[in-house]
Amino acid sequence: MMAIDRKLLRDLWRTRAQVASIALVLSGGVLTVVALRGAVTSLQRARDEYYVAARFADVFASLTRAPDAVRARLEAVPGVAGVDTRVVKDVRLDVPGFDRPATGRLIQLPGPRDPPQRLDRVRAVRGRMIVPDAEDEVVISGRFAEVNGLEPGDTLAAVINERRARLRVVGIGSAPDFLYEQVGGGPAVDERAFGLLWAPSALVEAATGMRGAFNDVAIQLAPGARESDVIASVDSILARYGGRGAIARSEQLSHRVVENELAQLSVMGWAFPVFFVAVAAFLTGTVLSRLIATEREQIAVLKAFGYTDGAVARHYLTFALLAILIGVAIGIGIGSWLGRAITQLYLEFLRVPGLRFRIDWGAMTLALVVLCLAALAGAVRAVLGAARLPPAEALRPPTPARYRMLLLDRLGLGGVLPASARMVLRGIERRPSRALLGAAGIAAALAMMTGALSLFDASGRMIDVQFRIGHRETLAVQLVSSVPASMRARFRALPGVTRVEIARMIPVRIHVGGRARTMGLTGLERGADVFRLVDVRGATYEIPPDGIALSATVARALGARA
Repeated sequence: MMAIDRKLLRDLWRTRAQVASIALVLSGGVLTVVALRGAVTSLQRARDEYYVAARFADVFASLTRAPDAVRARLEAVPGVAGVDTRVVKDVRLDVPGFDRPATGRLIQLPGPRDPPQRLDRVRAVRGRMIVPDAEDEVVISGRFAEVNGLEPGDTLAAVINERRARLRVVGIGSAPDFLYEQVGGGPAVDERAFGLLWAPSALVEAATGMRGAFNDVAIQLAPGARESDVIASVDSILARYGGRGAIARSEQLSHRVVENELAQLSVMGWAFPVFFVAVAAFLTGTVLSRLIATEREQIAVLKAFGYTDGAVARHYLTFALLAILIGVAIGIGIGSWLGRAITQLYLEFLRVPGLRFRIDWGAMTLALVVLCLAALAGAVRAVLGAARLPPAEALRPPTPARYRMLLLDRLGLGGVLPASARMVLRGIERRPSRALLGAAGIAAALAMMTGALSLFDASGRMIDVQFRIGHRETLAVQLVSSVPASMRARFRALPGVTRVEIARMIPVRIHVGGRARTMGLTGLERGADVFRLVDVRGATYEIPPDGIALSATVARALGARA
């Protein structure tokens, strides 16, 4: 081993604390890229493969009721490649071990005489699918089964047309239009109290009385078809049957949740490493600068014994590179473990069949190159200074700093401040770039901590505004079908009830210029004290005397103004 190589090993051991700091900071950037980009790639690939295998539809529509003959009219719409119709109905469930009534969304599967299901195919993850002539078998969704401890072979009690029916669970299933299962009222609903039940055609028809009819449509578009034209034609056909407005896949709730999660992971996967890169570059430059300043005599001896400027430069660059490689190895190891943990969370949350963690080698390679180059860039200035240092110059101690009157002294404040404060301020003024980089490193660390901890504050504030100022009810009752307003008195007469407010909700499509959005229209009572309009600051507003009030998000999406 050459002398300069032994010197490298001694330097690494002597400055092991500084090397560890560089490696750990850089590993933070590497592990975020490996974990988050890998989770994004894994979720995206599994979702796309599942969408293709299960033939996820492109357009969706729900309505009150239409005869099966309308299906032929929908299939004749230009740009439509396939249509599936079904009946969907919410029923009350009695779940073993759960002390409150639950809601089950019955979703019709094709019967023995119906056309086979072509779109949004249901797949049994455990157990089996229902047999064609069964009348009491159901396949339930994975999340509902897990939180309630249900397995194939268990039974559920359902209230169908005011009659109690026993349902046998034969399988745990999944479908592409219900990867996100909590569609029974949003994230505030107890997940134990809502589940999906894919049921035989005869059972669903008995629950709804819709023999020879449907109230839910899935449509596949032909290549090159214009989505907006197809939606307009579908709305026109279904309008007389209580159509609630067709929506594209981009507006379908389950798909939107998956897309939002992918977007958030993508942003975090590239934003967080930026902070680590800046701090790692600063640390690498600082450590090498101080190391070279203490080794001026050794550099002179090396050059005097024949080592070239390039050899000396490679020596210190290798020092920086080894610290970086240690950080990369740690980051890849921890990032792979963290990525698997994140992917497992998404598997439990979204239930995408075939989801498993895969490292995004392309993104990881690009990120590693950028991270390493940025860290080495922080060392270049110090390394070039060492390479250009003549042997005779290196044997002399460094030139003392030039002392002159600084701004502090010219302002006459030198004698007012204590000596320690004057030393700090003079150091900042003499080396402003070093002070600026140090401040930038501290700011980056605080920015990461503040950004992460602010999520807790933001969530707490959101809960306060939503549930202590806006929605102040103790109990919310959602009715499957409309009831007369006189029911208010019956609710009010229940023991312990002090106030009852009623609301009416219907799906609508709002058009503003060339933009449109399908959403829920909620009718509130004047003088409402339980369900109130609030803004992000928590200020409350009265219901407008006429017209409608839009949320800021919807108004921006539509380009709408008062």
